[in-house]
This record gives sequence, C-alpha cells and structure tokens, in this order.
Amino acid sequence: MFCKDCIPDLYNKFVQMGYTNYNSENYIWLFEMEWMQTGDVVNYEYDENESMEILPFAFTGHGDKWVFVNNNTCEPYIGLCYSEDTEGFYYAKNFEDAIMRNILDYVSSSSFYVDEKDAESYQMCRDEFQFYLEKYSNTFAGLFSQNYIELINSLRKKKIKKCNDSYCEWYALLSLDEVDEIMKTYLDFSMMNRSFPSVERFSYGPMGSC
Repeated sequence: MFCKDCIPDLYNKFVQMGYTNYNSENYIWLFEMEWMQTGDVVNYEYDENESMEILPFAFTGHGDKWVFVNNNTCEPYIGLCYSEDTEGFYYAKNFEDAIMRNILDYVSSSSFYVDEKDAESYQMCRDEFQFYLEKYSNTFAGLFSQNYIELINSLRKKKIKKCNDSYCEWYALLSLDEVDEIMKTYLDFSMMNRSFPSVERFSYGPMGSC
C-alpha cells in the first residue's frame, strides 16, 4: 500500500506555493498534467481493483492518471496509468525528473506552429511558450537542480525547426533524437518505460474448492 507519508517533499512544496491550484496566480501549467485538488490526493478513493501501490496526483486530458508509485522510500517513482489498461509505465525516478521530462516531451511534440493561419487549436507559437519557459526557470530556481535550470534556460534560446520521423513531419524546439540524448545525460532511469500493474492481481484457489 502506498503510504501517504511518502508523498515527495517537492510535490508538497508545489502544493504549499499554490503551483497545483488552478485558481492561484502561482499555478504551473504542464503538458497533459492537470493537477488534482490536494484533498483529492490525500483522501484518494481507489477505484474497484485499482492497485493501492500507486497514488494519483494528476490527470491527462484523456483521463489517464499520473501517479506516485510505491518503492518503499520517500522519493516514489512517477508513473502514467492509461485509463483503459491494467498496467502503467514508469515515467521518471522522482517528481523533479518527471517535471523535467514533461517539459522535454512538450518541446519535442507537434504542439507548435510557424504560420498562425495553419495552426491547430492546441498549438502555440514559440513566443507564447517562452512565457512558460521563463516561468519554469524563475519558479523552479532553488527547488530543482542547477543543471535542470540551465537546461530550461537553454531551451529559451532554441528556435522552432522542422522535425521528422519515419511517419510524419512537425515543428518543435527539439528533435526526438536530441531529447533522447538529454534523457540519457540527465534523466537516465533503469525502470523507465517499463510496465507495472495498475490493478490488483488476485490469486484464486483451485476450481471447485470451498
């Protein structure tokens, strides 16, 4: 069972500073990470058969759950559990790394436009995202490692460019290969992207037993 006393200190600081409160001027927006209300986290009511080794703290726009994953320490792993699946995957080794990876996922995604007339409703231009990068840099200073602050500041100097893989092309600040290199340097985690059960696994006795 996930112990509520093992909620990471950094997350608690986010709560105390109003970073997870949508109605606060200090609210921190992150890509596909919609913060749950603090009371809903601390007093979380588990769904039927949901694993009690996890504790949700945020949702994606599709209702998938960002969760703390029990590892018997006060720095739980961070996972992402898809709503229609019985497994989640390990996203980062701690809360700080999860936030940093989230930022990297966004700057390498198809969420940017170059020409406004071709923009999708979910996209923003580089100048708009500069606001968020500046806020991350100022807000996380003193909370995050200096390496991460420097990394965020380096993103502020990047220009949108055309990226591609074998399926499509898009505009982003970083290519997927560039993000992979950064991940290996800063966010390496032996469990990353491995799966874990998000529902309880039951053991049944022999058929016909009483």
